[in-house]
Amino acid sequence: MIVTFSIFWILGLAHASPEFFDDVCYVFFDGNSMLWTLPTHCGEILGYYIDFLYGCSLMLFIFCIDIITVIFLRRARNRIKTANDRIRLGRDIGYFAQTFATTWLVIGMDVSYYVITPMMPEKWGYYFTTTIVWDLFHALDG
Repeated sequence: MIVTFSIFWILGLAHASPEFFDDVCYVFFDGNSMLWTLPTHCGEILGYYIDFLYGCSLMLFIFCIDIITVIFLRRARNRIKTANDRIRLGRDIGYFAQTFATTWLVIGMDVSYYVITPMMPEKWGYYFTTTIVWDLFHALDG
């Protein structure tokens, strides 16, 4: 348990540590382009590696756990004997479906911001691929 907490603390500190060096490593919102601007090399690392790749990697890891969960749910469905077990399994499948959908929504949101938005030619394209996509994510995620 202590090892798990230590790992999460180390990852959290590694994720936030570049923010302490604001003279060489910073990110700011540019109102003209309506995007977060990463003017330094360190800012690009923050945006691409720490935000985009780390987020997508985490979601892909969760996707792998979801696949393992599907296997266990199929096995559990074959061993159901009582009505109470059937009800509980139905509830578990509902929770699983929600987490599975959330995983793909987060990946889609990150891909929209980091891959699709830079290809947009105008301000309305930025607006749709950032603000509207994020609003849809929060609405669909519940």
